[in-house]
Amino acid sequence: MPPVPKPSTQKPAMVRRSASKSYLDQPQNSQPPADAVRQPIQLRLTDKELEEEQTRMLSANCPSAPDNIIHFSYRDKMFKADGLVSQTEFHISVDGPYLFADESYGYNNYKQEAKKEELQRNQFNFSNRGTQASIPLPKDQSVATNPPPSETTKGEFNRSVIYDRYKEQKRMQAEGDAVGGDGKKGKSAVIRQIGDEHDDPLVFTSGEGLSLETQALTLQKASDNSISAICSLSAADLALVSNALLLAERLVAEILFADVVSDYKFWSDPSDSYKQEGSLLPLWKFATNFKEVLGIKTVKPVSCIQFHPKFHDLFAAAYGSFEFQSTSVFPPSCLSVFSLKNPFYPERIIKTPVDILCLDWHPERSDLLLVGLYDGNIAMYNAADGTQIVISDSSTGKHTEAVWSVRWRKDLVGSNSLAFFSASTDGCICSWTLVKTDLRLVSKIDVRDNMTDADVTQPISSGKDAGLSAQATTQVTTTRLHSDPLNPDLAAAYTSATEKASKSTLHTKPQILITQKNDFDSQKRSAEIANQTSPTAGILSISFNPKYDWLYAISTDSGIVRLCSTAYHNTYVQTFCQNGHSMPVYGISWNTFNPDLLVSCSEDFTCKIWKRDRATPVYTVDFGRTVSDVTFSPHVSTEIIAGTADGKIVVYDFNIRKETPLCIQTAVPIAARLTKIELSKSFPIIAVGDSQGVVRVFKLSPNLLRRHVVEQPKARGPNVKTYTQEELAQLSQEGEEQKLEEFVRWCIKANSASGID
Repeated sequence: MPPVPKPSTQKPAMVRRSASKSYLDQPQNSQPPADAVRQPIQLRLTDKELEEEQTRMLSANCPSAPDNIIHFSYRDKMFKADGLVSQTEFHISVDGPYLFADESYGYNNYKQEAKKEELQRNQFNFSNRGTQASIPLPKDQSVATNPPPSETTKGEFNRSVIYDRYKEQKRMQAEGDAVGGDGKKGKSAVIRQIGDEHDDPLVFTSGEGLSLETQALTLQKASDNSISAICSLSAADLALVSNALLLAERLVAEILFADVVSDYKFWSDPSDSYKQEGSLLPLWKFATNFKEVLGIKTVKPVSCIQFHPKFHDLFAAAYGSFEFQSTSVFPPSCLSVFSLKNPFYPERIIKTPVDILCLDWHPERSDLLLVGLYDGNIAMYNAADGTQIVISDSSTGKHTEAVWSVRWRKDLVGSNSLAFFSASTDGCICSWTLVKTDLRLVSKIDVRDNMTDADVTQPISSGKDAGLSAQATTQVTTTRLHSDPLNPDLAAAYTSATEKASKSTLHTKPQILITQKNDFDSQKRSAEIANQTSPTAGILSISFNPKYDWLYAISTDSGIVRLCSTAYHNTYVQTFCQNGHSMPVYGISWNTFNPDLLVSCSEDFTCKIWKRDRATPVYTVDFGRTVSDVTFSPHVSTEIIAGTADGKIVVYDFNIRKETPLCIQTAVPIAARLTKIELSKSFPIIAVGDSQGVVRVFKLSPNLLRRHVVEQPKARGPNVKTYTQEELAQLSQEGEEQKLEEFVRWCIKANSASGID
């Protein structure tokens, strides 16, 4: 009998169901799990607490990522907690079979795989395609055109008729040469002559009396021993052929530049409706081939540009070097007359013996062109045929230095006399007149630089009284102010003084001048003494007032701007030197809407706007670079356009923004330097000249032409007034003048508040 096992004396362990694993999580065929053994320190939950449902949430935070990293901040000199900790947890990472091409073993494997199979050449039937000559395939091309017109004529035709026709042509050719040549019959350039009575009428012979050497020279340009048919034409026929060629050239230019012409007429920057700034659209580029014209390979800067006052598509460009110390000889130069209709070649080219620094079109006689030369002479040309009318010399009088500005006298434009002014850096303003074919020097003014306001010794008179003598005008009472001329007390004193002066026999219209407080006679004597001891001031530009034809402004190389009169050559109307320019003034321009305003530009990086009754500038604009030229816009009263030496065009419209420009755009290449700008008075275009002899034409966008516009009333009816085109233009002109007046008043108030005046 087997032994009976003894009962176990050890107590069974307490097994409880785990709270972390439910019975439902076990497979269905498995037994219920037994209770797990818990440690004494483990939390014990009741059955009710175990039956509570616990919500599980997933988050992007890694539980193993540290959250207490501290770094030392050297900027703040303290320890700071770093909250940017990587929350990425890699559970598995398996490297793929790809290799990087920049690795050494990867690049070698890539080269081996990319190596192409080398072609095995066969010496029996191998052929290389590159050594075979290609056979061009024939092509047939045909163009369908209209048949040439044909006519049917009847008449007698024999050898005698041909002979008579040749004799008649020879006679007409001889008559045309006698009339169209230089008055010397028998010495024309025509070398084609038809045989006479002893020659065959169908054979071309050479000129009578010409040697064999002359015949060889005249026929050297002929091809195949034949003479060009154009050589047998008369002067009138040559003019017709030339006009036909010019017309054909313009037609070709119109076809090739059709897109540019379309932009010139209809282009409008669409982005202008979303911004205040404007832009410039490049249209054409004009240049002169100096090697073909002058016979030497050179590059000359554009020294002057001016649009024609009558034919608005024409403009003249003069060429002259500004590097005066580079050579001691006077090189030849030229001026070109371009047309916007033909950008290929100039309409007229006029060669000059020396460089040209300035030019001016006559306001009424459209063929007269006045130029100032580098050697101090003044020349007058006929732009229609390019001939020289007259040129000054040492006997008639000339400047001793370069002529920087020439201007026709506007007060004598309507008369038969041709009078003009010229200014030079020798400090002289010369008045010239052309009597028949002689150029006469009428008067000569020496401009002295004393840097004071003592130059003002005469009142400003109206244009009607500008012809009075200086002795008569001294009888007019003139109010001399030393402070703001808009002061009511001073204005009342000025009114009483003018009422007393009106009782005299001289009915002049004096205006307020800015002079010193001392007596008029003593000031005149001090001015004369100062002028005698002061050095001469080089004059760089002259500009006539658009309203008062007797008034003109000059600028000097010492930074002074002065107003002068054509009636008083020995005195100045006004001098602008208080808070003025400190370096040479290159350009001045009058405002066409207000004849009392003018703008000047200088090498001291500034442009200043002056008012005729104020000694200090009304407004100053600093460009930060040398300003080569400046002009008031003829379309908008409050707009100025300036060109800087680094090739930028800067446009200011003070009615919109007074501190920042509306447009800053580079107009010339980096290697070139901007020299001159000219704004057309008829079209919204601007011509820009550079130091490489190229003239570029740009069109202004609508934001740069914000003129005061008056529209017709939208309401209709018998009581609603409608305006004509002339009335609308007049209202627009008045609106522009009002804008400009408001800007001037604002400038005066700002200057008074800042203590400038």
